[in-house]
Amino acid sequence: MNDTESAILYGVLGSFVGIVGSVFGVRATLKQCKTAAERRVVWQLTLGIGLLVAALLAGLFLIPRPFNWLVWIPYPFLLIGCIGYGNRKLAALRGVGQPEVG
Repeated sequence: MNDTESAILYGVLGSFVGIVGSVFGVRATLKQCKTAAERRVVWQLTLGIGLLVAALLAGLFLIPRPFNWLVWIPYPFLLIGCIGYGNRKLAALRGVGQPEVG
């Protein structure tokens, strides 16, 4: 097996493992949801992060080298922002961090 074949094999295997991991993660999160509103937020977050990853990949393939690596600069900030937004929305729906009335 030459270097190109190895790179393709590892690229396909890595992508497969990533997709399977995300499916299990979303499934586990959906099992923990107690209301339809929580499930809706999880699906919105899943779609948002999926679009973010698709935009990253599109930028890496469509923007000519050496400028395509500049796509990585905003990516971690956007990803962390999406995750934080989703966590805040779920915490608000669950009432976490709010003082008890009574």
